[in-house]
Amino acid sequence: MPSGDALADSLGVNRNSVHRALEELQRRGLVVRRQGSGTVVAEAKGKQVSRVALLVDGYSAIHNFPSGDLLRGIQDRLGEEINLIIADSRHDPTLEAQQLARLSMEADGILLYPSSPKETLGIATLLKKKVPVVALDRLPTGVEMDAVTTENYGAIHKVVAGLIEQGHVHIGFLATYKPSFSSVQERVRGYQDAMAEAGLDAEEFFRWIPEDERPDSKVTFQIVRDSIVSLRSGSRPITALVCLEDSLGCAAVLACSRLGIVLPTELEITTFNDWHPNSLLQPWNVRRITQQKYEIGRAAADLLLKRLHNPSRPYEVVRVEAELVPFDADFREIASPSISELIVANEGQNL
Repeated sequence: MPSGDALADSLGVNRNSVHRALEELQRRGLVVRRQGSGTVVAEAKGKQVSRVALLVDGYSAIHNFPSGDLLRGIQDRLGEEINLIIADSRHDPTLEAQQLARLSMEADGILLYPSSPKETLGIATLLKKKVPVVALDRLPTGVEMDAVTTENYGAIHKVVAGLIEQGHVHIGFLATYKPSFSSVQERVRGYQDAMAEAGLDAEEFFRWIPEDERPDSKVTFQIVRDSIVSLRSGSRPITALVCLEDSLGCAAVLACSRLGIVLPTELEITTFNDWHPNSLLQPWNVRRITQQKYEIGRAAADLLLKRLHNPSRPYEVVRVEAELVPFDADFREIASPSISELIVANEGQNL
């Protein structure tokens, strides 16, 4: 660059003003002043990231959300120099939009559990402003963005296909009625496709269960119980049951206990299991599909860092394989003698 005096002369301004401007540019790291060679433009540096936000759709101490594994995965990928702050939208899309607006000013990027995949105004606003955002667990409707989710379709398809290989042909499926959630859509489609590929009727054994604000409520339990009774009656009783999520799996296990249905001898239950295994009352008699929270957290943080350092890169959806945990008789042996009582007390299953 020209010297300060030369710049002042060419621009027709006071030399002191030019020298103060160069000092400010140097303070900001935009130029470097070297003795003997003058002032040069500083080399471009990658974006410095100091803070990342995680906005969840509802804390739950009982159900361990957000889990320690998820947080550890995020922080391990971010490193010690980047701070993680956590906020809660409380399942409220309006509050979520407000939180997103605030966090976009306080953090360099945001990891988000969308409270409602259909209400995306807050997300769309940030994306339009080029704020780095990564969605977790479910994909917002009508918005193209980075996201990390479980391989929901593949997990359910594999389970149902395995049950068919074992000889089961009457396989029930209980799904919480949240049709706008991509995770629900994918799990339902995995069941339907696996049944169709084997020439089996999926609709006969499929039941939607209304969503309840308190998933371990008496209403949910009663509907699940009635569904099991219906699916087990008649000339084509189910011999296996797949549950879309914990609230249904827990209610199904308790209902079977009340109905005198022996697991897994008379009915094999498989459920997605994000809560503590003990919430299932008889976890050793249930096949569990577990999401790999550490890997999900790490993958989400990795996507966010990539977006921060390369804002123009194509959007990417990462799907993390779930783990299938088989029946485990040893689990019962290591459980405490009062485990059933603790489950009933902690999970609200004294219905």
